[in-house]
Amino acid sequence: METQSVNSKSYCFCTLALGAPYGRLAVQLASDLAGYSPHAQLLVLTDQCSLFTHSHNVLAIPHRQRSVAAYNDKLCVVNKALKLFRTCIFLDADTRILAPVRLTDDVFEPGVKGRAVFSWQDLKDTGEADAERAKRRKNRMMSLLRNKLQLSQPDSELVCVLESLFSVTHCTQLSAFLSCWNQLALYCEEHRMFAYEGVTIGAAAFVARCPVAKAEFDGVKVFEPIASWDSIARGEMTHEEYERWNVTISRYKDAVTGQSALGRGLTRSKRRVVKGVRFLKVRLCGFDLLK
Repeated sequence: METQSVNSKSYCFCTLALGAPYGRLAVQLASDLAGYSPHAQLLVLTDQCSLFTHSHNVLAIPHRQRSVAAYNDKLCVVNKALKLFRTCIFLDADTRILAPVRLTDDVFEPGVKGRAVFSWQDLKDTGEADAERAKRRKNRMMSLLRNKLQLSQPDSELVCVLESLFSVTHCTQLSAFLSCWNQLALYCEEHRMFAYEGVTIGAAAFVARCPVAKAEFDGVKVFEPIASWDSIARGEMTHEEYERWNVTISRYKDAVTGQSALGRGLTRSKRRVVKGVRFLKVRLCGFDLLK
């Protein structure tokens, strides 16, 4: 598919789709975008390129997983997208578009724009809603990054970007930002911190002096299983509406559903072994997500 040149108006949506379930979710996302943003392209880094044969709004790029749990491969997506477009808007593959897309000017301002941008203090103050294990790991990650970068700033001045929907636009600090994100992703993974990449994104932007701000993204009405749960409490969505949309995601993600107890156990054991091998490779060889 022919891509746009890098100019002030060029942009794409982009996502990561590794494995058949996420490949099918990305096809579903592409269909949503075709209906609600017909002039936009979806750039997909994937190991399932054949699934996108009939998705004419998709630029499918072959990709093999590099990070331990794939979360940090989002950097590969952003880096590739910004070689072709001035702005990329990252969406998780397990996202549905619910209404016509209307992008506001703030999405295209230089730097990183997040649908939600939290301070590290916010993460600590609102952590009670998280599972205990997740709270401990987020706090450990922030402590690791603070020590690594020798940050003296208070938690209220350091930020985390909601990683399920954010945009990055070319700016003078872009190269430094991507390089720092790459370095911090490797550092975290070497210390068994494979997720919460929004913390890494915020820290990298802070170090690189890359602008970070909240963008409204009001014109991008999405459903995402985790982020949309709060919509029920805010009265924006009923439980029935949530479940109706969630089933369109879970039918692809629940790969072990329908397996016997033995089959489920074997599947989970295989995942643990693969993850362990990837971690050993990272410890021995590292990775470069910008290649």
